[in-house]
Amino acid sequence: MIELSGGQRGIGRSINLQGRDAILMMGTTPELQAEVAAASADGVNGVFLPNDYLVIYYLRYAERTFGGMSTTNRTIACIPGRQGYWGLSHDSNDDTNVQNSGWALLYPNAGDNWIFNGSMSLQTLHDVLGRLHHTQSWYNERGEWIGG
Repeated sequence: MIELSGGQRGIGRSINLQGRDAILMMGTTPELQAEVAAASADGVNGVFLPNDYLVIYYLRYAERTFGGMSTTNRTIACIPGRQGYWGLSHDSNDDTNVQNSGWALLYPNAGDNWIFNGSMSLQTLHDVLGRLHHTQSWYNERGEWIGG
């Protein structure tokens, strides 16, 4: 089940984010996509953000597995309101503070228009998260910068 930062659960036709609410997801790309598919199977059809701009920021980190012999890339995805959660103005492309905190913009694409009263179907969310599959990590499992 997709869990909202405010402790609410996304049950029903759509997940409605308000103010400082955000959806936080963590896992490998296939795990994230499976979570979206499970929410869809539970009857959720999308995410709606009234009175704000829907954005997705993410960060990637490496997790060592099998005694340190291999590395799994994992993602933390944050789906909030641009204004309510991050405090960013809609008429500014300046998200330097967010990026300086280690986050990168996944949606909308650079140069795309911000969409007020934004919404996204779960199929679109599934596809957007799929872009992360071949993205390298820039933090290790201890939170140390390793580039990316």
